Amino acid sequence: MKNLKRISIYTNSDFPYGGPAENFVRQMVFGIKENGINVDIVLVKGKITEHLRDSQIFCKNLLFLKRPKNNLLKVLQLILIQLKLPFSILYNRCFRKSRIFILYGLEYFYFTLPFLLMRIILRIKVYRVITDRYPIHVISPKWWKKPKLFFYNIQYKFIDKYLDGLICLSSYLKKDAIKNGVKSNKIIVIPHFIDISSFYSVSNFSNSNDNSKIRIGMCGTLNEQNGILELLYAYKKVLSGYANVELLLVGPIKKEIIERIKNIFNYKDINSIILTGKVDSQKVPELLNSCDILVNPRKSGVVAEAGFPTKLGEYLATKKPVVATAVGDLKNYFKDKKELILVNPDSADSLARGIIFLIENKHIANEICLNGYNWALNNLDYKKSSKKLLDFIFNTELTL
Repeated sequence: MKNLKRISIYTNSDFPYGGPAENFVRQMVFGIKENGINVDIVLVKGKITEHLRDSQIFCKNLLFLKRPKNNLLKVLQLILIQLKLPFSILYNRCFRKSRIFILYGLEYFYFTLPFLLMRIILRIKVYRVITDRYPIHVISPKWWKKPKLFFYNIQYKFIDKYLDGLICLSSYLKKDAIKNGVKSNKIIVIPHFIDISSFYSVSNFSNSNDNSKIRIGMCGTLNEQNGILELLYAYKKVLSGYANVELLLVGPIKKEIIERIKNIFNYKDINSIILTGKVDSQKVPELLNSCDILVNPRKSGVVAEAGFPTKLGEYLATKKPVVATAVGDLKNYFKDKKELILVNPDSADSLARGIIFLIENKHIANEICLNGYNWALNNLDYKKSSKKLLDFIFNTELTL
């Protein structure tokens, strides 16, 4: 690893702040940096937000400062990206001395093609992070975006095997890559990169829930796929037996879900539900620590099997008891009532029973908190995950 001076990360996300994608890249970058390797960031499509870049990490836009909103400008930007990428790679290889290139959020063949060509010319190493398996309606929500599906499938089925390595978030994604011809020794599974201390330190010194109510919380995109309806019906069941509870929902929520809340709960009960809307990611730790029980009610399906729930690691890092549906790698990583409470997906009844168990068994809940925190510390800490990533890269550097 001593020959690795610098790594260039090309990302489709923003940096350093934003949503789950930005959090993933930020903590991966910080972890690599703290393991002694310099990192450069290239924003392939430009900035999304107006956050200051205060991370002291070298970061530049590939082309434009901001992302275009007009569809014609987006197509033009895509063409210009293909033309600019080879020169950007050449610059980072020759002038920034990067020999390792990591791609995040670049899911389509037209993004990776320049890296494959320059890999041959410049003898660089190219790795790609795979976080999810996206359904068709996400890839091409409109008819004129159908070609994206072609380039998406080309990348996964035929191109990934020619890269130097893949970083997958789940065993599902690893098995899928192997099925498509990628050698197993070129794949590493890393669920996440999380700054554990930033979540638990808040719980030591700041807890904004000073009332006597038991606060149940969920954080993330509050949609049906993430199980918001199952949680609402589960909460109604819990509320019928425990008057001293409240529900905190943190994250963006559509009007349709708000209308469902109004239909499910009466006027009195609806006052026990707190909606924050979309919040700055830097405020999330404090909100999570204000809860007594945290819930990850993700529904079953390919998306749940392929990914690792971003918020779960953050939940565990707070040392709060967690109720989560048994989907994806959660079935492999955890035992029910040891690190968290595992419940059946797509079931409000099972979710309610899990929450009630924690309410009625505080001593066991305290043990679960500690076990879950220790698991996160050993498996999700950004420094340890980055060390694991660098060891993987180093072990595949046969020509460096």
